[in-house]
Amino acid sequence: MFLTRSTPTPLTAPDDFVLFVRVKEGRIVRRFGTQRNFGYMFEPGTAKDKPSAHIWDTETIHAITRRELARFGREYMHELTPDGGLVEVKREDWEAQQKERKAAAQAKKDEIALIHQSYEAHARSHLGDETVEAALRAGSGKILTDEEALSWAAEQKSQAGDAS
Repeated sequence: MFLTRSTPTPLTAPDDFVLFVRVKEGRIVRRFGTQRNFGYMFEPGTAKDKPSAHIWDTETIHAITRRELARFGREYMHELTPDGGLVEVKREDWEAQQKERKAAAQAKKDEIALIHQSYEAHARSHLGDETVEAALRAGSGKILTDEEALSWAAEQKSQAGDAS
């Protein structure tokens, strides 16, 4: 028997975070103990050695756990010096950013749900209820994927703009 939870448990509790940092533009800083970098990645589909392929994210605040700091404290402290690649920020700033991102994600989820409803109504008027019901059953309650729904909404918006 498998036990499931209705809401996922975060891997790390917010109280375990003790250091909050942003990366400085132009600096590559490894998240120590991992294969990832802070605030830096390569643009998908481009060669890694092309300057245009570099994407800097100096806005995201990264939270460092107590355990991570205990293990790599010296490295992180070096990166927080004026010559280093990180800038320390306040916990409150990180919490505010987390709250904003959660709200933005929920708004996006709500927008996509409305698009699905709109498309379903559109499909019912053009294809009929039986066809739509069969599509809903086949698609686990959705006719389109979220990506297709967003594409359809953009197309509808474009057509509405062309008509005016």
